[in-house]
Amino acid sequence: MKDHDLAHARPWLLASLFFGISYVFVEQTAMLGGLSILWKGAGVALLLPYALRWRAVRMRALIGLMLGFYAGGDVVLEFDLVNGAFLFVCGHIAAIIYFWLNRRTAPTPSQRLLAIVIPFAALTIGWFLAPTLGDEAGLLVYVGFVSLMAGTAWYSRFPRYRTGIGALLFLASDLFLLAREGGLLADAIAAWLVWPLYYVGVFMMTTGIVQRSRATAIDGEREAAL
Repeated sequence: MKDHDLAHARPWLLASLFFGISYVFVEQTAMLGGLSILWKGAGVALLLPYALRWRAVRMRALIGLMLGFYAGGDVVLEFDLVNGAFLFVCGHIAAIIYFWLNRRTAPTPSQRLLAIVIPFAALTIGWFLAPTLGDEAGLLVYVGFVSLMAGTAWYSRFPRYRTGIGALLFLASDLFLLAREGGLLADAIAAWLVWPLYYVGVFMMTTGIVQRSRATAIDGEREAAL
């Protein structure tokens, strides 16, 4: 089962890496014109079949919604900031539910503390960014959702140094994006921060989910064989 899943999942992962990593240069050079938008969406979209190919992964509908909304948000954001943000919020809601349903059974005090600190810290930063963007309520609502996603990811049973850090990179990407939109971060700097942090974050979140799901399935098979 493991070899079968790996053979079918690896090409999707490699394709995602190709589009996700190269998009930085495609965006900078603008060599593909309008096709660069589809190039952008492909990075995260290709993680969807990668994740769903693993039979060990449970609650696939929520993972599908999470990655699907994120990929859709990547594309729509190029045309409409509000609707693009809405799609990302939908993806965050799916992620929050998924991570909460997969929360740790015996978290350490530090894990609990950081899961609480992350949203408060992000909202504090958002509070200072809000006046520069002119939409305080909408901004804080969005920051609230993405920070809750990061907090629940850290609190989940998935690897903190993959899924947890990946979610924090996603959060950092959004905060840098908001700083750019508010004129607090130069476009030249933001171009090398926003997309790489976001894509690497989603990549780490997804592969962390798959890693732990596979390990759990293998452990279950070993116990059943004893």
